[in-house]
Amino acid sequence: MPIEVNGQPNQVTLFVNAASAEVKGLEMEASANPFAGFTLRGVVGYQDGKYKEYDAPNAGYDLATAPLDRAPEWQWTVDGNYELPVGAEHTLTFNGNVAYTGRNLNTQAIDDPLGNTFLDARTLVNASITLGEIDGRYYVRAIGRNLTDERYRVGIQNVAGLWVNAQYGPPRYFGLEVGAKFGQDLFR
Repeated sequence: MPIEVNGQPNQVTLFVNAASAEVKGLEMEASANPFAGFTLRGVVGYQDGKYKEYDAPNAGYDLATAPLDRAPEWQWTVDGNYELPVGAEHTLTFNGNVAYTGRNLNTQAIDDPLGNTFLDARTLVNASITLGEIDGRYYVRAIGRNLTDERYRVGIQNVAGLWVNAQYGPPRYFGLEVGAKFGQDLFR
């Protein structure tokens, strides 16, 4: 909606349809059990996305030259899980993972490419230790998320060059989870 600030026209939000885009990519997954109780998993994804056509009335530049919104070129995750028996009825599970997401366009300005906003690349490290019953009826889990305390944005928007509105992902945190599976055999 158009507004006036000090007698000058300002902020207008327009939504336009990107007529066509092409995305090519590759995704690979692997899993290995190098020894009893240990599982190592990895996922990597690559994508090359481009607008083929992107017309908008009164656009200040060729919008098709911008990268696709929210389409990082690279993403990958590595996850390790080690499970140990504790007595006859419990397991102790150690888990750690590292996840990377490449820099990507979050919002596109229609008037000037300098107004485009990007999410920076980020690498997050997480871990947990779980004590659970062997058949999964209940568990207690100590968790740590974003262990390197990386500050990263999950959303950002340039508001008509007046200010930038950004939302951040959670900082490093630790917690305790308790869980139970409910069903007919819970109190056997």
